[in-house]
Amino acid sequence: MAPVPKPDPEQSGETEQFEICCPSCETCFRGQEELRGVLVECGECGHQFEVPEKEGQTDPQAEKQTGAQADRQARANRRPERDASRDSFFERIPKVNTPLPSVSDDHVPDSFASHTKAEFREPATPLQVMLGVIAVFILVVTTVFLIIGTRHGGALDGVGFDRQLLLAGFASLMAMGMLIYSNPRFWIVAVFAGGGLFALPFALKWLPQPVGEPSELAADMSPDGEGEEGKKLMTPEQLRDWIGMEPLENERKRLLEKGSSKDVLGLWLLNVESQYVPMIRDYVIRTMEASLDTHEFERENDNYLLVISGTSRDLDALSEVAQALGNVNALHRELGVVEVQVVDDNFKPAPLDKLINEKHADFYQYNLKDLKSIDMQRVEEAVRRLSTAEPILLRSDISSRMLELLESPWFEKKGELCGALLAWAPPDGEAGKVALEEARKLRNRGEEVPREMVALCIQQQTFEVLPLLHELWLEQALAWESLLTQLGPRAEPMVLGSYEDTRGVLRQSASRILGKIGGKDSLQVLRNASVVSPNPETRIICKKSIAMIEERLGN
Repeated sequence: MAPVPKPDPEQSGETEQFEICCPSCETCFRGQEELRGVLVECGECGHQFEVPEKEGQTDPQAEKQTGAQADRQARANRRPERDASRDSFFERIPKVNTPLPSVSDDHVPDSFASHTKAEFREPATPLQVMLGVIAVFILVVTTVFLIIGTRHGGALDGVGFDRQLLLAGFASLMAMGMLIYSNPRFWIVAVFAGGGLFALPFALKWLPQPVGEPSELAADMSPDGEGEEGKKLMTPEQLRDWIGMEPLENERKRLLEKGSSKDVLGLWLLNVESQYVPMIRDYVIRTMEASLDTHEFERENDNYLLVISGTSRDLDALSEVAQALGNVNALHRELGVVEVQVVDDNFKPAPLDKLINEKHADFYQYNLKDLKSIDMQRVEEAVRRLSTAEPILLRSDISSRMLELLESPWFEKKGELCGALLAWAPPDGEAGKVALEEARKLRNRGEEVPREMVALCIQQQTFEVLPLLHELWLEQALAWESLLTQLGPRAEPMVLGSYEDTRGVLRQSASRILGKIGGKDSLQVLRNASVVSPNPETRIICKKSIAMIEERLGN
């Protein structure tokens, strides 16, 4: 068999390749024949060397080389010994995208060869460098702005958490995109940097607020501060002058002269819009059980001193109440004042289309926010909207807030609230216990007990409501008959016990109830009433009730 001839590279269209080894780092590459005699740069270590000619072939330009160039050519021709373990780098190629000086007129090609596993490390373009610098600048500036701006008196002081999070998220996305584009190999670093910036508002939110310390006030708020040097911790005397404590002290003197045991407290409101001040005043009067002598006094820079008169609650209770207004900065116990940085977003209503459209994704979230509002009108409207809505989302949060409102002495629409709880309260009995307690309070005060409140007790199987419901039924039989019937056989002994004392409409109502829930004990009473009752309509009702019981008992 004749040997297969080796294909000629020139005839097959392929270019013959040979091995090139760097004399500095001993890294080997594959190169094409036209690189012989050309000065190249190692793609691994950056060393420049000249590719040697083939053995036995002379360079026509060798006689023109200087002594230094000849020495370099000799070093390049001496192939150093290399470790065989580096053969895994055999397919690596030199870096050729940097202009190289040449010792001859030979042309340096754009690439050394065609490769199956080529690794190029191109230098960063000016655009990549610029975007990388801008990304770092955005990360640093946004981080500093969030940290400093959210401090007391800063540019973001009073700005809602959602807006701070939006700012951090937008900046982090921009920075991550620019960093990844500028250097894709370090995408993990870019993701960590952007994620850290996005998490910064959460960290700032969880930092504890200073309580019980004197206020650190900017120069435009302090009476004698100037510039950065004027930002300092104020003494109680300076704080007294800054707030203007005279109205609060005069109110205290007035109550003392009247011999009142009630106290007078102050609420120092910072950066609050004037349109929200009456709403805040009404809210504080309700929650602090204060008198109508509570008044607000305007100060400079949109600050207000609210003098809370005739309250029996202490400064710590006022601090808890003030948390619904914004950030509690400090409790000045020596002055009897709570300092609050007001957040205006707490008072701004949500878009109407999101509040009334149950199919909207934010319907439940915005109505829950209105339930927590200090504006009673918004709270009552949220209760009405939720009373007809399906408890699909946020059921636990919404029902818990409704129970808080039911227990609060200042919320008046408790009937509508219990109507909403009929749909929202979980079947654990807690809502029934709260409703029964509130019903007893109303009964003891001689006030009307809402029908929805008793219905909530029955739905929650709070059967301790039976004596109260029986009293209400004796007073208004037709109004409470259906609810008493819902208690079933539990109500039979109590209805039978009062049957002989009933007359007219009440006797007819009792007969109907016994017909629906009664047993053998009710049969004898109804049979007797169907004979001796002077009212023919009552006798007819008793006969119908007897028939219902007998049918139920199978007689």
